[in-house]
Amino acid sequence: MVKTAGFLLLLSLALTAAPPASRDSQTDSRLKKSFRHPDQKGWIYTHLEGTPSEIGFQHGYLLAPEIEDTQKVVVLGLTHDSKKDYAFFRTAAEKVLWPHIENQYREELKGIAEGLKAKGVALDVWDVVVLNAWLELTPYYTNWYDKEHKIVAEKRPVPEHCSAFAATGSYTKDGKIVNASVVVKITMKMPVWNPPSTVGPKTKAEWQRAMKVLRQHEDAHVKSIQARWKGLSAKLNGQSPDDAEELFQQTVTQCQADQDALDPFTVDVDLSIEDDEQAEIEEKKKGKK
Repeated sequence: MVKTAGFLLLLSLALTAAPPASRDSQTDSRLKKSFRHPDQKGWIYTHLEGTPSEIGFQHGYLLAPEIEDTQKVVVLGLTHDSKKDYAFFRTAAEKVLWPHIENQYREELKGIAEGLKAKGVALDVWDVVVLNAWLELTPYYTNWYDKEHKIVAEKRPVPEHCSAFAATGSYTKDGKIVNASVVVKITMKMPVWNPPSTVGPKTKAEWQRAMKVLRQHEDAHVKSIQARWKGLSAKLNGQSPDDAEELFQQTVTQCQADQDALDPFTVDVDLSIEDDEQAEIEEKKKGKK
């Protein structure tokens, strides 16, 4: 039996400036005042112009791949950290947040959803609201919700977050990086089994043994990632944008190679233990009759 665990690795690095622009080839009139530069060295530059609805549409349309990818990351983080399903947060977006959002921002949010739809991305306005409010939804809202509804749950501390301003290229004294910041977030998802009451202690013990082996393997993944990225921010300082981008990409490649070297991995579970234990239970039942 093979048990796998999933990792979410978020890497963010602000380094360089944007190249010349190119306009989208689509003919939707809402896009006529907008454009997106070709991506270069980690930067994405878009120009949005018009009414709130038009700006939203341009945002959703021109950045659809990035929004779709980010939404997957946010969903995984929200559900993992809060132990609540994603429907909980969609409901909060519609019932709690939406009534308090001013009309111009509603129009922009709806525009983003329409732009995503035009690009074939299956996200609606409630998904977009969750994306814009995920920092407020957990743990601020989830802690409040659990208290109000008398739900017994661990109160999560409010993590440190910050806003940042990046000066790059000709805006720095010598064009080199002054203060690089690399953020790595690792989320581990382990298999969960809620055994029925008919399962005996030997079977449960075998499951726990297998999970211990799997956890040790996944911990090795975590330690490998941490070791690879430790100190990278300091190494990037003083580098030119091109050299920093090369070093960053080398680290990504090396990190992936480290993970590939640890897999594939198989945890063997002795299923005969459950069969034998069930047979013993049945024999005991017969003996009591």
